[in-house]
Amino acid sequence: MDVINFISKASGLPNATVSDPSSKYQHGCEHYANGPQLHEYLQQIGSLMNEYNAFSVGEMPWVSEPEEIIKSVGFDRAELNMILNFDIVDMDHGSKGKFSPKQWSMSDLKAITNKWQSFMYQNDGWNALYLENHDQSRTVSRWGSDKPKFRNVAAKMFATFLGLQSGTPFLYQGQELGMSNIPEDWEMTEYRDLETLNRWREIIASHADDVRFLETTKQQYRFKSRDNARTPMQWDSSAHAGFTTGKPWMRVNNNYSTCNAAAQVGDPTSVFEHWAHILRLRKDHRDVLVYGSFCLVDAQNDDIFAYTRRFGEQTILVVANSKEREARWTMPKLVDVREEKLLVSNYPHLRVEAL
Repeated sequence: MDVINFISKASGLPNATVSDPSSKYQHGCEHYANGPQLHEYLQQIGSLMNEYNAFSVGEMPWVSEPEEIIKSVGFDRAELNMILNFDIVDMDHGSKGKFSPKQWSMSDLKAITNKWQSFMYQNDGWNALYLENHDQSRTVSRWGSDKPKFRNVAAKMFATFLGLQSGTPFLYQGQELGMSNIPEDWEMTEYRDLETLNRWREIIASHADDVRFLETTKQQYRFKSRDNARTPMQWDSSAHAGFTTGKPWMRVNNNYSTCNAAAQVGDPTSVFEHWAHILRLRKDHRDVLVYGSFCLVDAQNDDIFAYTRRFGEQTILVVANSKEREARWTMPKLVDVREEKLLVSNYPHLRVEAL
């Protein structure tokens, strides 16, 4: 349910509070997000969903307070089953909006993930797990590395990081292949998304002579433009990646001849088969990986994202390195993993135990 928390508006059509009249980033969302009748409407929707034994997923931007969101997804609220929040996908937005630069840090990602994993578990809520969709760019390029040397292992790392958390994982088309952003050498004429193009026209009009600023903005488009997720799906190595025999709305990514479904399905070293393995793990270790608790490990480490999932006597430790370089990591003594059984790895030379 797209922007479902906008369905209740403040009465009287009041003006937004604008602290900086020259800013283009004043949304006035206090008048149309989380309005006074939101939960009344969501309870009506929830009642209807219950009649059909259906589950509901709501997209809810501009709200990140757990105490507010639990009102919509709490088990006893009978409203929505889960929501897509924006905390992770907004963590690299700068002070002047989406296309202004901001260097995200591992501590940001850890704080956001720990916040939602812990809160939902403790308050009978449920998480929708996602990193990509039609409005977000490709994870491997945005927060990892899409260099040929690292693209596959980075895509598998993000699959492990996301897929073993508590909640329902959502994969966007091409994410299961490790599809990457628009190549850096593509010109602005290749873009089609109005959000990107309208902003670019404004930038050209106001900063035509500022070469450095223009290049910085173009780099932000390469990281965050919605077009990055809207290149044609890469099915095989034929013309237009097998997506169409006609002319697609924009050309396919340059790497389609090697990064495509036909090349990956059945290849045990591929991103696709890694995702399949992650999903099998969730089914085979349902108690701990679906319903177990979440505990962040080594919160201060700037390179490694590590966490445990626990249920009864079962403990699974997940360790992910986000950098292009090798990282040395010593497991903290407080982590009690009594059996060393490797369930999944994105490096083929490491032996994984049979399930």
